[in-house]
Amino acid sequence: MAKIKAITIYQENNPPIFITDEDDRSKDEYAKELSEFMRLTNVSILETSHSAVIIKPSQISSIHIEEANALPDEKDKEKLVEKKPRKKPVRKPAKKETNETPKKEEPMDIITDVD
Repeated sequence: MAKIKAITIYQENNPPIFITDEDDRSKDEYAKELSEFMRLTNVSILETSHSAVIIKPSQISSIHIEEANALPDEKDKEKLVEKKPRKKPVRKPAKKETNETPKKEEPMDIITDVD
C-alpha cells in the first residue's frame, strides 16, 4: 500500500505550497529525489500523484516532507503557515521641484605649459 507524503514547499516572501503524493518509497529516498529537483535552475514541473506545481527551484528555500496516514485537511495546513507580514516595497522619495534654472557649464581653457 502506498504511503501518503504531505509536502510543504517554502519560498521567500510567499505563502507555502501544500501538495500530497502517494508513493511506496521511504521518506529518505523520496527526500533524495526532491533534493535533485532543487538543483535545477530552470522553471520546472513538480508532478505528484495528486497535483502538479510549476515552480522555479532556485526560489525554493526549503521543502518539508511528512508521512501521513491520510490526506491533510485545511486546518493542518493552516498550522504550518507562518503568520508574518509581507515586506512592503521600498519607494524612493520624490524629487523636490525647484524654480532654479540649472547653471550652464562654460568651457575652460586648460594651461599645460607655463613660461
